[in-house]
Amino acid sequence: MLRGSCFLLSFVLLSALGAYGADASRVRLAPEPSWLESRPKSDDAAEPPEPSGSGLYYLLLDSQTQVEKQEAYARIVYKITSAQGLQTASQVSVTFDPLYEWIDFHRLEVRRDGKVENRLSLEKMQVIQQERDLDRFQYNGQLTAFFVLDDIRVGDVVDYSFTRRGRNPIFGSHYGDVQWSTWYAPIRREWIRLITSTERPLAQQQLGDSPLTSKTSTVGSEVVREWSASDVKAITVEPDTPGWYMPFSFLQLTDSQSWQEVVVWALPLYAPTEPSEGFRAKARALAANAGPRGDAIAAVLDFVQHDIRYLGMELGPRSHAPGDPEHVLEVRYGDCKDKSRLLCALLREIGVSAVPALTHSRRSRTLPEWLPSIEAFDHVIVRIQHGGRTYWVDPTLTDQSGTLENRALPNYVWALPIAPRSTDLERVENGSSGEALLVPSLSYREEPKRTKGAAAVQHQRAPRSEIEVVETFRLGQPGEPAELQVESTYRGLAADSMRSYLRRTPKEDVARNFLNHRAKLMPKIEPRGQPAWQDDEIANEIRIDHRYRVPDLWKKEDGQQVLVAELYPSLLHDYTSAPETLVRTAPMSLPYPFRVATRTIVHLPEEWNLREEDTRIEDEAFTGRATVAKSGNIVTLSYELATLDDHVAPSRMAEFARHLRQLREKLGYSFTFNPEIAKRNATFRLNKTYLAVGLGAVIGWTALAFWVFRRPWRLHQPPLVSPPADLVGLGGWLVLVIFGIICRAITQVVFIVTGHRAMFDGRVWDRFAAGAHVTFCVELAMQLGLLVLFVLSIVTFFRRHRIFPLLFVANFAGVALFTLVDSVLVANLIGWSEANTMEIVGTVPALVIAGAIWVPYAFVSRRVKATFVHGSASKPEATPPEPPPLVLAE
Repeated sequence: MLRGSCFLLSFVLLSALGAYGADASRVRLAPEPSWLESRPKSDDAAEPPEPSGSGLYYLLLDSQTQVEKQEAYARIVYKITSAQGLQTASQVSVTFDPLYEWIDFHRLEVRRDGKVENRLSLEKMQVIQQERDLDRFQYNGQLTAFFVLDDIRVGDVVDYSFTRRGRNPIFGSHYGDVQWSTWYAPIRREWIRLITSTERPLAQQQLGDSPLTSKTSTVGSEVVREWSASDVKAITVEPDTPGWYMPFSFLQLTDSQSWQEVVVWALPLYAPTEPSEGFRAKARALAANAGPRGDAIAAVLDFVQHDIRYLGMELGPRSHAPGDPEHVLEVRYGDCKDKSRLLCALLREIGVSAVPALTHSRRSRTLPEWLPSIEAFDHVIVRIQHGGRTYWVDPTLTDQSGTLENRALPNYVWALPIAPRSTDLERVENGSSGEALLVPSLSYREEPKRTKGAAAVQHQRAPRSEIEVVETFRLGQPGEPAELQVESTYRGLAADSMRSYLRRTPKEDVARNFLNHRAKLMPKIEPRGQPAWQDDEIANEIRIDHRYRVPDLWKKEDGQQVLVAELYPSLLHDYTSAPETLVRTAPMSLPYPFRVATRTIVHLPEEWNLREEDTRIEDEAFTGRATVAKSGNIVTLSYELATLDDHVAPSRMAEFARHLRQLREKLGYSFTFNPEIAKRNATFRLNKTYLAVGLGAVIGWTALAFWVFRRPWRLHQPPLVSPPADLVGLGGWLVLVIFGIICRAITQVVFIVTGHRAMFDGRVWDRFAAGAHVTFCVELAMQLGLLVLFVLSIVTFFRRHRIFPLLFVANFAGVALFTLVDSVLVANLIGWSEANTMEIVGTVPALVIAGAIWVPYAFVSRRVKATFVHGSASKPEATPPEPPPLVLAE
């Protein structure tokens, strides 16, 4: 390892020295170009409107480009406003590519107290090759010319300008650029000037919240476009933003009129070449050795991902031009362009249609908002069409496994296939054909913009990146050690990440890391052997099994004899922690698509009386669930979180944090054991309080029922004429009425016995708090009241009591009232849940519908009026004699 590091350091130093000796001639001192337009002198006395964290204040930013001459001029004037800016402001540097660019320096001045010091001297300039992307295995060969400024102080003004001549020949005659109009520091004045030929079409757009003032003029055969702004505020970059979010405003310029033009430009770079016989033989051999999966495409992809190492030699035109597939196969290395072109060439040899596709590693989601441009992309993947389906793969990913359907892919949303008939961006997974995608603006507006015109094809849905953990605790008697078995399953990108970790980490370190993770909550935990894992290469799943002994699961609370066993799903803790910044202007990123779940199965030494729970949390960005279930002596605690989007909008942060807190508060469960209570509760102990409440309720409700029954109700006048005999009696629809009431009474008895029987045992009663005791007592009293109401209704029905119609209506009202009150009491005790809502939704509407049918019947039906006419003495009311028949006079 040390030899490798020394070799790499030597390589970089030799490259830097060679660059200085060979390419310093590409940097010179020269006058400003003749096509330049001068700007007003900067106001050195100006102060920033508000303090800047960068310690700099840009007094002037002047960018002028002559496209046809391939020259770009820049002048930067900044003032150092605090000690923070001294570190970055005391060095002036310009990076360039020595294969096609030259740098002309025009000025380098330091102004202090009205005095101007000229610091421009080639003798004080250094040229080095930094290779900033060396840690990413990318070499671009760019050089940096820089000046170290001596004696720089707070309040100094630094003014320098230069012209960059030349342009990457890989772009041919195409032109495209991005000009930033906001930055980390405030800007006093900024200008952007662009000169093009009248024959060059140019598209432009401004993105962001700081628009520029623009004007266009034509001078002879040239078009001059200018943009300007004043007093531009500094941009504060907030943490945890999505990769596609761009906090800075910028101006995009391009002469490409469509994405098809970009395809036409790229087609020659990725054009198929005539393969050698050796290349064809390699492709056939890879397909023939597909292994147990029998998937030739996956076998070829595995080879390119694992056997062709990632290394980018992006020198000059190679920044965008891929290498020849045969050469890449020979040297066994390449970057995303090289590996994608190689994969396509190998797949074509086995009869599979595959083309490269341009995308962006971070802002792919917002590509439809960009104007068609070569500069819109920074990554290449591959689109495979096979068996009537479309697959997208990334040849640069390593440690992947599974069939094409199960291969995970980062959240690339849009890509531009490099194929002759390709004319537009295409969706990468994330939906089916014809589905529009909601794409937030780069300037991030609260309402996302629905894109139109981007082609959509049928894709397979990307496998969800997910982690599932099943913990099985086997608890002995309180105070005894517990056994723990953990089975962790990783899928999708989580499986790729875990596979990489397991391959590069010694097994002993893996075991120690898992053990230390558990020891945070259980300090005395002991391993039971080494972890064992299985890699399902077809399903792209990794299962890890590890076992432990936990001597200290039961712990005594301070100063008490009570034993407590606390179980907490630590895996979900990191994903439910409160966001660090709630008040923000930028969206907060989320892992997506992602699901994490923990199921804790607890085998208790005996049946434990506890209340089952099922809490669901619904948010626009995630769904969460926490459940407590019991079956005999087995308790199952389940927790789950699944993201629904890759970000949270700033306006929703408070709501998101509230929902996240609701889920976080449901995590974990504590089992308590009190030896004194256990000793006292060794046998059944009558709960006298509950018995007294029950007897009191029965006596009270019965007394009320007796009073109602004996009271001389006068609900309606007896009929003046005796009703027909066939309408008198307990027949007709009344049979259904009494059948329903009897069924309700029987159901109520069963419900009271099964629901409250355990509470008559004092051992069970003591496990609940005082608030729960009140709730149980009110529930019992109300349920006994309903039972008395049903019994009274049955008695008055068969006695044909005139109060029965009113009691019949009271049946509906009583059940509805009990449902509402009971839900409120339970919600006050454990919080409102979906179960409360479902109980109300399932009961009250049904009662309303039934009441709408039967209540009118009870008061309108002639049979009801003719049948229920008796009073409390159980004797029919006297009815007046029938009047004599009327005789009409002739």
